[in-house]
Amino acid sequence: MYEHRQIAAAVGSSVSAAAASPASGLSWGDSLYDRLLAQRIIVLGQEVNDEIGNKLCAQMLLLAAEDPTADISMYVNSPGKRYALPNAEILMHQPLGGVGGSAADITIQADRLRRLKAKMAELIAGFSGQTPEKIKVDAERDRWFSATEAVEYGLVDHVISQSIETTGNGPMHPAR
Repeated sequence: MYEHRQIAAAVGSSVSAAAASPASGLSWGDSLYDRLLAQRIIVLGQEVNDEIGNKLCAQMLLLAAEDPTADISMYVNSPGKRYALPNAEILMHQPLGGVGGSAADITIQADRLRRLKAKMAELIAGFSGQTPEKIKVDAERDRWFSATEAVEYGLVDHVISQSIETTGNGPMHPAR
């Protein structure tokens, strides 16, 4: 059973299944994903493409084969419950781009950055409760928020002051 978990963890990381032996010198990060998988926890921390989708499916299939009745927890790095630690700082800034080339290319790139800035303002407004116009003004220059300021602005849902705040139906123990 451990071999299946080891291979599944390797599927979810950049380590090949052949390198997933204890003597291979896996890094702490690889060991971490192996331990999470052993606890039936899958972490999605990047954009889903064909390769990542296949890895996630393989992990779920292996865990389901081990115990079809046990829950599998999946943590996704995406908008949802947004927590910050008390000393965290959150940065909001406009999109950046290295503009270069001919005058026509520079115009095209500048137009693209303006469209991206408007789209980001709409998305952040939708999640924060601020208006797109306020987001555009506030993001004109780097804007730093303390954890509390980020809650007030709508960028963060909650400042976690104790680990007990994440138990129950929180990010560490989702509702079943």
